[in-house]
Amino acid sequence: MMELTRNNFFEEHFHLLAGIYESFAFVKDEGYLELSKSEFVKILKDSEVLIKPKPLKVEDKNSKDKGDKKDGEDSKSAVSARKFEEMDANDAIENINCFEGDQMDYVDFLEAIVRIAIVYPFSDEEMTEILTFENRVEFFLKKFEITFKEHKKLFENKMLNPYFE
Repeated sequence: MMELTRNNFFEEHFHLLAGIYESFAFVKDEGYLELSKSEFVKILKDSEVLIKPKPLKVEDKNSKDKGDKKDGEDSKSAVSARKFEEMDANDAIENINCFEGDQMDYVDFLEAIVRIAIVYPFSDEEMTEILTFENRVEFFLKKFEITFKEHKKLFENKMLNPYFE
């Protein structure tokens, strides 16, 4: 996380990240924002980061003996080994040291993204494009950009016109 900070990575993506954080966090009595870990997982779900295991077709061993059957008729379902579900995301961010249980401040939110990038099961195809850790994090930011571009625009407008909401 420190390397990303030194390289101004988070600064370059500030409007997107702050827009998402501000949109989903809530204001505490003391006047600062906090985002719950469950809301963070919902952000991952909404941006299609989570991977549900998909059934794959596996040929039945006996299908070779039954040459008159059409392809796929005697196949059985198996479950894909690649998955990243809500439980996996919760496990990845569980050890973020928050002041209040599952409430994250903005820096904790950034740490959560980094922790997800560390444990995420990228496909072989995705890994051909991911050469650095920064690319791993950018993978998620691209998904966030697609899903939450309106949040980014709202945040940018708010920054340009702070007195008009």
